[in-house]
Amino acid sequence: MEMRKKKWSRNNVSLVQQWLNSLKNNTVLKTSSFENIRDWTYAKDIPRAIDSIIKNNNNFKILNLVSPYLIKDINLMKKICSNKNLLVSDNKDAINNATISIYKSRLKFYNWTSPQRGINLIKNNEKN
Repeated sequence: MEMRKKKWSRNNVSLVQQWLNSLKNNTVLKTSSFENIRDWTYAKDIPRAIDSIIKNNNNFKILNLVSPYLIKDINLMKKICSNKNLLVSDNKDAINNATISIYKSRLKFYNWTSPQRGINLIKNNEKN
């Protein structure tokens, strides 16, 4: 029986995935403002962080589990695409979409995937 890789059905939900799709199609990567600030959390880190929390008997409620990485859209876009001509902004007022966990200092999980490593992993996964 041949194993087929499942295609992610929500590949246009994530703005990062939209930018990766644009890069693949050699079209512009667009944002409302280069100055938007976002939190970066590599999805595969979430179950590992939860596992660490359970194993370490952390006794607190998690309201928001995110990595410590905050990044501007322009900097994230540059990590995806080196062709600055493909990076486009609507020049709207910047918004801060970034969130942080109030428990960040109490989490015993330190192996968050950096934005650059995450982008590289996603790009390499799409090639396979």
